Amino acid sequence: MAEQLLAIDRGHEGVWRAVIRCHLETGDRQAARLAYERCRAARTELGHLALSPETEDLLGRIGGPDSPPMPAEETVLPSRASPSVPPRRSTIRLGVLPLRLVDPNHPGHADGLALGLAEELTTSLARFRWISCVSGSSLNALSGETAAHALPWHGIDADFMLDGTIQRGGSKVRILMRIIDMRSGGAVIWARRIDRDGTDTLALQDELAAEIVAQVEPELLMREGERGTPRPRPTLSANDLVLRAIPAIYRLDRQGYKAAGAMLEEALVLDPNHASAHAWFAYWHLFLVGQGWADDPGASTRRSEMLADRAVTLDPGDARALTLAGHVRGFLTKRPQEACLLHDRAIALNPNLALAWAFSSLALSYLGQHEDALIRARQASRMSPSDPHSFFFDTAMAIPYLLLGHFEKAVEFGRRAVELNPGFSASYKVYLSALGHLGREKEAANVRGRLLALEPDLTVSSAVERSPLTLSEDLARYAEGLRRAGMP
Repeated sequence: MAEQLLAIDRGHEGVWRAVIRCHLETGDRQAARLAYERCRAARTELGHLALSPETEDLLGRIGGPDSPPMPAEETVLPSRASPSVPPRRSTIRLGVLPLRLVDPNHPGHADGLALGLAEELTTSLARFRWISCVSGSSLNALSGETAAHALPWHGIDADFMLDGTIQRGGSKVRILMRIIDMRSGGAVIWARRIDRDGTDTLALQDELAAEIVAQVEPELLMREGERGTPRPRPTLSANDLVLRAIPAIYRLDRQGYKAAGAMLEEALVLDPNHASAHAWFAYWHLFLVGQGWADDPGASTRRSEMLADRAVTLDPGDARALTLAGHVRGFLTKRPQEACLLHDRAIALNPNLALAWAFSSLALSYLGQHEDALIRARQASRMSPSDPHSFFFDTAMAIPYLLLGHFEKAVEFGRRAVELNPGFSASYKVYLSALGHLGREKEAANVRGRLLALEPDLTVSSAVERSPLTLSEDLARYAEGLRRAGMP
């Protein structure tokens, strides 16, 4: 809560003291010292030359950089943790460095976009429940170096660093961003270049922050999931198990998918109140039904709905849980109006969550609002073009194009969705229906064979029965395309 207040007023010293005290109460001296340095940097930047005696007194409690850990009686440990084993954090810690201005004519010149974008990135990334951000202003002292190896990152308690540069040329702006993995010796694990035209700094700042955040978060999510793979199973926390299950959910490989379900079940045993575990397990059951893998589709649907409801109850401010719950409502239980409410709430909480825009698009398509659905699907793809869910975004584009009668466009996006994830059966159905309407028998035969390999018992009638579309004319167009494409 204090960090949210600081996003509004970075110079509020009383709030900074609250942050420092919180870290001291949990025994994390290093985080407390970093909060103190952030406070001093923010206050200096705002023109406040001295800290109050109350804040300086806290420095004495923190001690020096080499101070021993807090005594056991001062440390609050989770009930499952042993006093001899430090508890593992339930979030990753991401440092956001102030962007460096590359300007040979003015090497020391401060750039308003560079400073503002770093703060906007910090605020936006902090909306994700599983990420703890270290503000760019607190790392200002590090931004003077230009070579990555020269930066004293070894003294910062962060799992990842988000670093970048800005170049200007007339009205053009070039942003180079990268993620540095602090636990892998400073390896660069992601890098993007963004070119923009524009002189409106505030509008440009908002646009760039939305695009960068939408791409950074899923990259970190997949990275954390893959990182956990080689670790021994007994040492994994509920949060580790959730992160480990996510890549398998994206891949939709049937054997790996089953293992992901077992991990999520185990996560709920370890922590029955883990909101994210409930949300992802609801999503897992949704795909189980959607892929035709459920032994009892009715039971899986009920379990998915129960898990989704519980996730929202446990954390009504978690945008991802809300949008996952919304997709369960829209797709499995065929209540798209309720789904739209949850998706809109998720977008209001975190407008940089590309998945919420895609799910919102699907819910609008189910209701027959296809033009609005296209707008939201395009937003998802524009925000995160390399997202692990890109196949889903393309399917969200193909559905309204099919139902609007733009069959060539539906084929284009359906084909791309299939190539991005050959295991996702829903994209084949939209793609195949569009091919049927176009009369492309040879291509349709190939797609039909691949679809029936995934769902051998699928028929036109079962596809229509499971479809969440609500308008009779949309269902008729969908079914007619499948029949023309040779589906039994």
